[in-house]
Amino acid sequence: MPLPSADEFQEKHKTLAAADYLLQYRIPPEPGYSLLVGPPGRGKTNLAFQLGCDIQNGLPHLGIPTKQGKVGVILFEGGSNLTERIEKLKKKYGAGNLFDIDQWPIGELHSLKHKLIEACKGYNLIILDPFNKFNYGDMTRTMDMQANVRMLDEVATKADVHLLVLHHVRKRGNDPKYVLRPRDIDDIKGATELVGGSLTAMLLADETQDDLRAMGLAHQRGAPALRGPDYSMLHFLRAQASPEDLESIGLYFDRAKLEFRRSGGLNMISTAPPMLMVNTVGP
Repeated sequence: MPLPSADEFQEKHKTLAAADYLLQYRIPPEPGYSLLVGPPGRGKTNLAFQLGCDIQNGLPHLGIPTKQGKVGVILFEGGSNLTERIEKLKKKYGAGNLFDIDQWPIGELHSLKHKLIEACKGYNLIILDPFNKFNYGDMTRTMDMQANVRMLDEVATKADVHLLVLHHVRKRGNDPKYVLRPRDIDDIKGATELVGGSLTAMLLADETQDDLRAMGLAHQRGAPALRGPDYSMLHFLRAQASPEDLESIGLYFDRAKLEFRRSGGLNMISTAPPMLMVNTVGP
């Protein structure tokens, strides 16, 4: 079989337009997986639900444009307020405008692989939550994590879907005073392999005084009080083909509505380490 011509190669590998991305310049429509990681209780599931509904309806997510697509959610843990979350999403998006959702028993990826492939067909985005309830093997073993990456890619390719995988991370030594920072991504169990294989990696973490200072909000007269448990930072550690530098977005979590919003719509753009250090784990 002859090699493709330069024109054929260019057409096959053409750069995606901004409007083609499920989440502009951040989550591509192509088969593969993206990663959303953060400490337990930080709000990853709520953020993923919000993202799923925004893509399902073609609405901006945290001010970022989306492309409308069919979204499904597979949960491997429930939570006592799951029905409450869904009810609040119905009030915001409308009863017929939510993603499809199911809850599966805890298992291992190698035995769930074929079931996942069949369940994911026909969707543009499938959210899997959480990784530690369906991962294969030991997350501290490089070979096991490499196998997990291969199987995630296989599911995505055979089902022609993009996967958003949620992953719990714990603060170093479970110290309640320790603040997880973007440069600590390599300390997360299996992070080198997971982040390296992902097309996009996001970290939802605590907001710190350094974050506020970088956004120009700290120690300023009249600056809003942004400290507290309802404020977070969403760090984009990797973003495929992004024309921008990787960014961090300040978020406020409205507990009454179970909804994330930008903190004043302000961004912190990173152009230097430590934010970019995570790129050393992948191409």
